[in-house]
Amino acid sequence: MAVRRLARAATLAVLMSAVAAQAEPTTVVLQVENATCLLCGPIVQKALQRVPGVTAVDVTEFDEFSGVVATVEFDDAATSTEALIIATTDVGYPSHPVDLLQAATPPQPAPIARPWWRFW
Repeated sequence: MAVRRLARAATLAVLMSAVAAQAEPTTVVLQVENATCLLCGPIVQKALQRVPGVTAVDVTEFDEFSGVVATVEFDDAATSTEALIIATTDVGYPSHPVDLLQAATPPQPAPIARPWWRFW
């Protein structure tokens, strides 16, 4: 009887430690450079999906001039943002994290140019 209780307690302790060891998923948004063709997005997506610990990848191609934005959800205990940047750089597309606060701030309007005769 005591052996069974000890075995159950040990099993419960192992299961509880595995649940506690799981980390929260982390989301990062990467601006991918040099991605100007239709095939670039799928190449970047496949490279990011191959990184261990990545759970979801969403690649958005805006147009041929702005490149690709990749939203990646990953387990921060298994991988890091640096590993994701290395993965995109290794396939020829360097990337950097996007500051979401800076991206959400609307651009300031340019000052209005006055004709030269209005300055007097």
